[in-house]
Amino acid sequence: DDLRQTLVSIGISIAAADLMLAVWAGGTYQITTPEWLDGALTLPVITAVRSNGASVFLTYPLYRVVVLAAAIVIGVGLWLMLHKTRVGMMIRAGVDDRAMLQASGVNVHAVFAIV
Repeated sequence: DDLRQTLVSIGISIAAADLMLAVWAGGTYQITTPEWLDGALTLPVITAVRSNGASVFLTYPLYRVVVLAAAIVIGVGLWLMLHKTRVGMMIRAGVDDRAMLQASGVNVHAVFAIV
């Protein structure tokens, strides 16, 4: 029954999103890359060797490298918050055994409202 409810909810949200696109049209906005993130970063990965023996290194957009680094920092921060803080301990306990956490005097609804 839970699976059916989930699938119906997803189906309704997809239909509603398509209906909104049909009514109001989906305008797109192009966001320009900031100047300090414009350009490419040369990575120490050899992709080819020229006939004169010079190596060709891999270049990758600086913007994507910064986005990847930010995602890694955020992921590590969330992991540290969940595994090294009191709030993280309460969140993990609430997921595993909500009744036991509530019996120990913690307001489970308040903990999950923080999340």
